[in-house]
Amino acid sequence: MLAGVILIVGRPSPLGLLLGFWVGGIAISVVTGYAIVKLIESSKAVSASHQSGKPILDIVAGAASLVLRCRAQPPPHGTRGAVGTWAVSL
Repeated sequence: MLAGVILIVGRPSPLGLLLGFWVGGIAISVVTGYAIVKLIESSKAVSASHQSGKPILDIVAGAASLVLRCRAQPPPHGTRGAVGTWAVSL
């Protein structure tokens, strides 16, 4: 995949190709994940009658932990307005 990205970035206008590459990767990941879940459900390896918790609570807890993490640690000194530390090292 890295070779594909390197080839795409070397082209004159890579934005459209990179977007297509990204969307394709997301689509393949979602379809593969869905197929794995359906395969596990059909094998009776899990019981659908018991739900461990409310999914909305997991989402809220995850979002809250991200917000707390972002507020707890300020960005390192000297990175404000910089493109990225990798760009400086190039």
